[in-house]
Amino acid sequence: MRRRQWLCAVVVLSGLVGCSSTSTNVRESSGGSGGDAAGGSAGTAGSGSAGQSAGGAGGSGSPGGASGAATGGGAATGGTAGQSTGGTAGAGGHCSTPLADCSGDTCPVEDVYTDLGLVSSLAVAANQLYWTQGVGNSSVLVRAPKEGGCPEVMISDLVPAGSVRELLNDSDALYVSTMVPARQLLRVDKISTQVSVLVDGSSCSAPLPLIAQNDTRLFFGCATGGGFVGRVEKSSSPMPVVHYQPGAGELGATGLAASANWVFWVSKSLFRVDATTAAGPQTVSTAADLERVAVGLSAVYSQRASQVWSTTPDGSNPALFIPNLSDVSHLTAQSGIVVVSDGKGTTGSQRVVGRGEQQPTHRVYTSSEGRVSAIAADARYVYWTDTQTGAIRRRAR
Repeated sequence: MRRRQWLCAVVVLSGLVGCSSTSTNVRESSGGSGGDAAGGSAGTAGSGSAGQSAGGAGGSGSPGGASGAATGGGAATGGTAGQSTGGTAGAGGHCSTPLADCSGDTCPVEDVYTDLGLVSSLAVAANQLYWTQGVGNSSVLVRAPKEGGCPEVMISDLVPAGSVRELLNDSDALYVSTMVPARQLLRVDKISTQVSVLVDGSSCSAPLPLIAQNDTRLFFGCATGGGFVGRVEKSSSPMPVVHYQPGAGELGATGLAASANWVFWVSKSLFRVDATTAAGPQTVSTAADLERVAVGLSAVYSQRASQVWSTTPDGSNPALFIPNLSDVSHLTAQSGIVVVSDGKGTTGSQRVVGRGEQQPTHRVYTSSEGRVSAIAADARYVYWTDTQTGAIRRRAR
């Protein structure tokens, strides 16, 4: 498993050496051969990505390897000492520079990173963005500064391309859910990039692409044996256990979320069990057409075909929260805002719509994306990915 490859190439733009003014291209490309002696010999040029010229040969590398530097945005990291192959997810063209500092409706939609291909998941931390995307036959895990920096490939062959479903950020790790039974639930250490398989086929042979977390536990969905909600303790590395399994019938979950005290899931209606003892289940909403669920700061949000509703955790005080939706693809509640993507944009496109939990009405952040593949938010911005342009974008809340 290949880890930790820096993608910020030395780029010549308008006579300046450094990262470009807009974004970064993370695509598969073969890099130059690295030196096998202290100091390394010069790496050969990386091939240019579509629309770019090939980069020139790099200078001598630091001890342990050589890297091929680009002049046209097509560099790839050269091999380390003793290797003959180049970087896996190289071909780095552009990096990101600080974006406009504005607020509210005066802020435009901004491209943070572009030309990424298909991004399948996105998570936001205090200063970093994390995402997964397909490169060749693999799903690549990438991190990058929120602005003013360059992406770094953390894991270049996490799982087969197209199999990642969700990505959760925690203080010291990332959690990845996949549709690969042998690697259904993964933990990636942010510092060491060590990958630990938390759930595999021995505990769940039919994974559901659902994960949720609170401060101490990680919960996952499984369709084995009629379906169950599983649990893994974050503070140790025990075998995953069944947290809740229906006594009769099937779990049939299509959405999963967690708070400090409760685990919620959608199986047409909305249910919950105690996050510690699994006592329950209790019905939170009897609506029979719910599809997704998210937990906010003080409320639980459930999505049906054309609406998002809010309730207290016990199901009281139901209220329409975001109306007039169509063909919803994602729902999340992060940093005090509820964000949803749907198909009610301009002809053939999607929208990103959000509403602060304490705000009186919702706001449309964009209405002309090709296909939104992931959404996220922090205290200042709403982020999303557009499959048509291969971009990670943002707009001030």
